[in-house]
Amino acid sequence: MIKTAFVFLASLLFVVPAVPQSEPMVSFYGPSGSILLRQCQAATKLADGNYNTQQAIDGTYCRGYIAGTVDQMVGLSVQTSTVYCIPSNGSNDQFLRVVLKYLNDNPATLNYPAAALVSKAIIAAFPCK
Repeated sequence: MIKTAFVFLASLLFVVPAVPQSEPMVSFYGPSGSILLRQCQAATKLADGNYNTQQAIDGTYCRGYIAGTVDQMVGLSVQTSTVYCIPSNGSNDQFLRVVLKYLNDNPATLNYPAAALVSKAIIAAFPCK
């Protein structure tokens, strides 16, 4: 049994391609910025009342994703010193507009993790004064 396991693990060395050390690997859970942009564009259709079923799903996902990320940022700001000050009266619509503007203004970053881009958009829009 041990010999079989060893042979199997050794065979993986020949199956899994090697990654050059000069190229760092970044993995993340969740959508990229380009996927979030498409979903958030669908969220604007929801507000207009002119949408199909897929746009309703995508738009709702976008709104929930942004709300969750902002909520996490607020929770973090209570526990640590931060460089952003999210207004207590901020609305999900306001955060959606901030994120959409950031994504549209920074197309070169759309392959980055969506959570990082939402955070960058919120930090840029709501710095502490």
